[in-house]
Formats: sequence, structure tokens, C-alpha cells
Amino acid sequence: MGKFVFVYDNYADTGTLSGGSYVSTLPLSNAQDQDIARVARTTNPLTTSTIIRADLGIARPVGGIIVGPINASPGAQYRVRAYDAAGWDAGDISYDSGLKTIAGVVVPSLDLEWEDPGFWNGIDIDTIDELPTYLIEVIPEASLLSTLTQWFAIEIIDPANSAGYAEFGRVLIGRAWRPSINYGYSGNSFGIDPRTEIVESEGGLETFDERGQRRTLRVAFDNLAEDEIFGDVFRIMNRQGVSKQGFVVPDPDDEEHLLRRSFLATFKQVPEIAQVLFARGSTAFDFKEVL
Repeated sequence: MGKFVFVYDNYADTGTLSGGSYVSTLPLSNAQDQDIARVARTTNPLTTSTIIRADLGIARPVGGIIVGPINASPGAQYRVRAYDAAGWDAGDISYDSGLKTIAGVVVPSLDLEWEDPGFWNGIDIDTIDELPTYLIEVIPEASLLSTLTQWFAIEIIDPANSAGYAEFGRVLIGRAWRPSINYGYSGNSFGIDPRTEIVESEGGLETFDERGQRRTLRVAFDNLAEDEIFGDVFRIMNRQGVSKQGFVVPDPDDEEHLLRRSFLATFKQVPEIAQVLFARGSTAFDFKEVL
């Protein structure tokens, strides 16, 4: 099991996004708006048109890069690189994710039933349709950037996209918190919150107004050092509040279920800190999915 990751402090919202070729009425700047329905759309699916270059303004401590919800087609890939200079020159690369498949667009065929339409290609078509797809690049701890970084390039490689373009709601390039001790096996829950309005008639007949559903997650950290509690956790509490968006990845090593378990989120309520032992503390995070 990998260690919990929360990507927050979205520096892309205050940075400058450029590159690619975007429809004038659906520009790349739309991805800096918290309304994920206000999408950015490229003019075509060619990689030269779907690249995103980000200048964060100043060098930042980046640990996670997220793009989505995105209309990625089965087998779509991506590549994320960080640069030491504004020219985005190959000689200045400080981090390179390599070529990766976007999570959820391909799964092991043996995880599907042979009757499934995507069985032979390892494509879980039902999951792609049910859940929003995100490009998720969590920089591994062993590869964390040794210096603060200002310039990033995100390549979306999906030239066969049947829609004829790439479309996405948000770009997050942010700080990533990994607790020193992972969340406990007790005190956590993952759920679905149906947003269905139920109206009952006088005779008892119920009618349902289905308005979608959102994922929820609660994780508890029972024993963290005081410096971490009043450093990293306090920073998250203070900066995120209940309105700022982040991206939660409960287990970055769980590639098979990464799309199901990870989502764009806000806090249901600002986390609280409890001191449990001398110089030790605890906290719990309650997330709800951004729709």
C-alpha cells in the first residue's frame, strides 16, 4: 500500500498557462476556474495542440500534477516534465515522468468478464463512462524535485480521440502532502453520496429527482509528530478551508483502482488537530468530490 497523498496549493491557478492550440471560446485559462464545467478545449487532438506549458511565476515545491476531468480515449497517454528555464528546453529538464497511460483507460483484461466489450483490449468501458477521468502524476518520493521549480510542460497524447479534440476542466500543479505515518485501518471510510431529491406523496408514492452522486472519503491520522501537525497539517487547514480544491490520492500504488479511489475534492469541514501524547498529535480529513 502506498502512502496517502493530498495535492493542494494549486499554483497553476495563479500562474500562466500557454502552449497548444485552443478554441477561442474555450481557452486554456478556463482550466484555472474552479467550475469544472467551464472547460478548455483544443482545436484538434494532435499532441502539438494538446500540450500545456505552465509558468508558476516563481519557483514552487511541486509534488503533484493533475489534469481533468478529461475526455481521454482508451489507451490515451501523457508525459510531464519540469524545466530549469523558461525556454522549456530539453537540456534543462529537472523531472521527466516518462510516457505513461492515463489511469483507468486501460486495465488488465483478466479483471474484466469476457463478455465485456473492452475485454480483448483491456479497456473497462463501463468505468470510463461512470467516472470522471483524470491525468494523475504524483511525483514519487524518491524522485521529488530537489529544488523548487517554476516551469512545467504536460503533454496529452491522444491523437485518435474520437471527439476530435482534448477537453478538460482543471489543471492542478501543487504541493503534495504525504504523512510520515499513513492513515489508520480504523477510522476511515470511502462512500458514495447520492444527490437524489426524494418527494413522497400523501399516499406514500416516492418520486426521485436524480442529480448525480459524489464520492466521499474520511481518513484519520492518529499519531503524527507535533512539528508535522502544526506545520504541514496546519498549512492545509489554513490554506484550503472548505472552498479551495485539492486532489486526494488515497493509495498512489493502487494502479488498478486509482481512478475509482482518487478525485478532485474539497473539505466537508476544516480539519481539527488533537494533541494525543507529548509532542504528538492527530487529525482527520473529510473530503467530498467536486462535481
